[in-house]
Amino acid sequence: MQTFSQSKARGFTLLELLVVMGVIFVLVALLLPALQRAKARAQASTCMNNLRQLGLAAAEYAADNGRLPTILEWLYALPDEAEGDLTTGKLYPYLKSKTVYLCPTQPRKVTNPIWAMGPLELHPDHSYAINCMMCHAHDVVACFSPAKTLHFVEEADLPNDRWGSLAEPVPVKFGTNAPVSAPAFPHGRRGNLLMADTHVVRMTRKELEEAAVDLLLWLPTGDDDRSGGL
Repeated sequence: MQTFSQSKARGFTLLELLVVMGVIFVLVALLLPALQRAKARAQASTCMNNLRQLGLAAAEYAADNGRLPTILEWLYALPDEAEGDLTTGKLYPYLKSKTVYLCPTQPRKVTNPIWAMGPLELHPDHSYAINCMMCHAHDVVACFSPAKTLHFVEEADLPNDRWGSLAEPVPVKFGTNAPVSAPAFPHGRRGNLLMADTHVVRMTRKELEEAAVDLLLWLPTGDDDRSGGL
């Protein structure tokens, strides 16, 4: 007759534990890339949805005011004291959410961005900049080809000021301690772009450079005069 101690279930040996742990590590190694890809797809989708909402908000604003929001006030109101307060911008009443202004890939804290001339800590509140050449098109009807013209551009590490709200046709530095305006490509080396007709496209840097051969990509009316109206 077996005693109680003899009938107890046998525990795992060290070798068996190592085998189980090895299997777990292999499964994690197989699943982690898939989870990372799923996360990246979700972030890219959220970013595209943010841009669509910006486009729809601009269209609603135009319907209410007879024109698109000005390039200087879409993000923050004038005067400059309003910079850094998204709720003062012309689009905020239509969005009613600060998260719409930020791509999920944008770090909430940025230390010494590449464009800074000295030590600088940023807490970006937006990831998108308006095509500054839209100053020539107060409404979509004025655009020669809305489906070909950029309205909002995804960028990265933008300061919470007026300069950080503008996108230029070519990389340009606005001042000694101002950002370099240039599209970002954080989604598998692709960036999201909102066109004037409110559809969103995703392009690589090379694709964007090739698309820029058509001047209407950045110039809604073909006019490159930077002294145009707002």
